[in-house]
Amino acid sequence: ELVVELVDVVDVLVDEVVVLLVDVLVVDVLVELVVVEVLVVELVLLVLLVELVLLVVVVLVEVVLVLVLLLVDVLELVVLVVLELVVELVDVVDVLVDEVVVLLVDVLVVDVLVELVDVKVLVVELVLLVLLVELVLLVELVVVVLVEVVLVLVLLLVDELVLVVLVVLELVVELVDVVDVLVD
Repeated sequence: ELVVELVDVVDVLVDEVVVLLVDVLVVDVLVELVVVEVLVVELVLLVLLVELVLLVVVVLVEVVLVLVLLLVDVLELVVLVVLELVVELVDVVDVLVDEVVVLLVDVLVVDVLVELVDVKVLVVELVLLVLLVELVLLVELVVVVLVEVVLVLVLLLVDELVLVVLVVLELVVELVDVVDVLVD
């Protein structure tokens, strides 16, 4: 009878040790999964910060280009007004001289306008370049979104893995109980 009692006590102690070992294993697995989730969240935050910086740079470049276009338009108007005043002054001086000066001024106006058109073409090229950069940033944003989707899927897979581990550990506990009953 003492041996039977001793066997029962040892059996209960073995059951408790197995349960404690299983609990420690479950806690270790859950801690590792939480560390993985924290790393994934940090990566997503870093990607979002890079996107924000790139968008701010693009907006600043667009503002500068719009200001340059406005400055070119204002400069064109100023040149036209100054040239108009020169023509009026020449009319007052002399008709013959006026004809010669008008021809020279027309050539000058054409030269200035050609230069302004060249500047506008350069600005339009810069705007097209900025649009190309925006397109690249849009493609980068699509890639970032795809990476974030993959990371979310990984997080979901990790959560499912936790559930599978818990079910397997529950089955191990059940198996230990069955073996215990059989030993009894």
